[in-house]
Amino acid sequence: MAKITLRDYQAKAVMFTQKVDKSLLCMRVGSGKTICAMFALREYLNKKKVDKAIVACTKSSVSVFQKDFKEKAGIDVPMYESEEDLINFLKSDRKICIIKHGMFSKAGNDLMSIKRLEKLSKEGLRVALVIDEAHKMQNPEGIAQEAYHRIEFLFNKVILLTATPYSSCLSQFWGLICLIYPEIWPTKRSFYFNYIDE
Repeated sequence: MAKITLRDYQAKAVMFTQKVDKSLLCMRVGSGKTICAMFALREYLNKKKVDKAIVACTKSSVSVFQKDFKEKAGIDVPMYESEEDLINFLKSDRKICIIKHGMFSKAGNDLMSIKRLEKLSKEGLRVALVIDEAHKMQNPEGIAQEAYHRIEFLFNKVILLTATPYSSCLSQFWGLICLIYPEIWPTKRSFYFNYIDE
């Protein structure tokens, strides 16, 4: 990654992720979201802001992230599909892994997994999380987002990546914000009242 030169807007995006604990990067397709995420995670790890980094993505994006990490950073990044494997990763010496979005539903709906993750968090484990294609989790009442909120205590740093913050209605953008800052607009009605004219 030392040989990669970020474009100005990419560098600004990475710098932004380092200034806040939770961020949303809305970047069009082909603009380098993956690279930005990789650089942001590298900064977190190098500066010891976190101990581990997790990339959550869709099934079709797993190979893209694994290829980019291998070719651009020389790192083989494993993908875990079970709660047990994820917890073992968090206890291991490995620094980065990939999970699918479905892992939130698995871990966040299993009481035993939640308790084990709480134990790791209380022991001081600091984890950075990147959620690629974050718009697929933008429904605050959906299973994935509700499950994510049950284990979000584990994540000290969160970066949302999307090229589609909303596709048909601005309320979808509200759903994205709810992932990282649910207290800003506690209800859809409060968001509608301030930002949507019907």
